[in-house]
Parts: sequence; C-alpha cells; structure tokens
Amino acid sequence: HQSSLAQQPPPPPQQQQHPYMQQRIGRITSERPLIKLSLHLIDTYKQINTVYYEERDARRATRAREKAAAAAISANAAAAETAAAAAAQTQQPPPQQQQTGTNNNGWDDE
Repeated sequence: HQSSLAQQPPPPPQQQQHPYMQQRIGRITSERPLIKLSLHLIDTYKQINTVYYEERDARRATRAREKAAAAAISANAAAAETAAAAAAQTQQPPPQQQQTGTNNNGWDDE
C-alpha cells in the first residue's frame, strides 16, 4: 500500500480563493466568442478610421491644389483686366471739370 502512495503525484497547491472572485471554468478568455468578436470589431473600426482619414487628407490636398490653381488663373485674369483698363484710360481724354449752370437745381437761396 505504501508503494501506491509514493507513485501518486502530490496534490496541486491550493490557491487562496477570495469570496468575490469566481473560479475560472471553461474556455480561455481570448478564445471566447464575445471577446473575439469585440476585438475584431475594434480592429475593423480602426481600419475604417485609417482608410477614412487617409482619403480625407487626399481630398483636402486635391482641393488645395485646385484652389491654388484657380487663384493663379484669377490673378492672371485680374492682371489682364487691369492692363486693359489702363490702356483704355490712356486712350480716353480726361473728363471736363467745368460746371455750367446752377448748383442748386434752380432753387434760389434767397
């Protein structure tokens, strides 16, 4: 009878159980379906955010380039209009500063 006791492994040490802690029974935490779904959902949202912000930055960069090109075109058009206006002013005679008649539309001050 003594030899059978010697061959048995010693019992595992008892872990002290706290009354507020439950013993872990069942699956490994990382293998539980709810945990897996939650982690994959978080990863999915992170990927969605990454793609969204990359596309948003690309859209903003495109708009900035288009706005700069439009500003350059409008600046060139404004310069052309200014040059045309200056050429037109040099061709017209200056307006006459003479005033004839009355300044009070015919009403007398007296």
